[in-house]
Amino acid sequence: MSMEENGYRYSELLSRLREKIQSGEWEEGRKLPTERELSEEYGVSRATVRKALDILEQRGQVYRKQGKGTFVKNKPFDHKLSKSYSLREELRRRGIRCTVKILEFSLIYPDSEVCSRLNVTKERRVIRLRRLFYADMVPFALDTTYLPHDLFSEATPEQIDQNGLYNTFARMGLSISRAVETIRGARLREDEARLLHIEPDVTVMQKSRVAYDGARAIEFSDGVVRSDFFSYTVELR
Repeated sequence: MSMEENGYRYSELLSRLREKIQSGEWEEGRKLPTERELSEEYGVSRATVRKALDILEQRGQVYRKQGKGTFVKNKPFDHKLSKSYSLREELRRRGIRCTVKILEFSLIYPDSEVCSRLNVTKERRVIRLRRLFYADMVPFALDTTYLPHDLFSEATPEQIDQNGLYNTFARMGLSISRAVETIRGARLREDEARLLHIEPDVTVMQKSRVAYDGARAIEFSDGVVRSDFFSYTVELR
């Protein structure tokens, strides 16, 4: 007798699929059986399977690749808030393929918040760099960075794309001596949700960061990170 004939709802199927993931029977990165295969195995309709997979995706336990199927998602990347870091380098050290797409590289006059964070006047132009980060081809972070143009006048999007932002800093004789980062929960705007391939009402982590070389602010970044991909650990002493 099928699950549906027994009166089970999709939640019963959801529970069984979650158990396979949490127990490790379906390991990270594994491709799940197709909707048809799951439908036959558990005796439910494909609509029921699809609904259960939708919930697993919303909870960050699986992800879908168009034309390829559904896969078990890697555990969230955990970062310890004790030092400066690069998302790209941190992920690579953990064996995760990280790619970055530059959405914008432009020269602008700063608004009041950027002026305050970088300690510049509104007459001094800054570079606005907007980037979308991918982990194993899945978008997980969107970041907008502001850089004083007088320090980065020779920077190009090609340099940053090839070397990363902080390697570009080093090539220009700059280094981060300290950084102040603020993290809070936030709701995505519709344009952000489209880029990150998630629903607008999903809660994400919003982080703002000011980095310094000595006493001078050289970077102000503001962005959002999918909480199912990223977590922070704070060590208190």
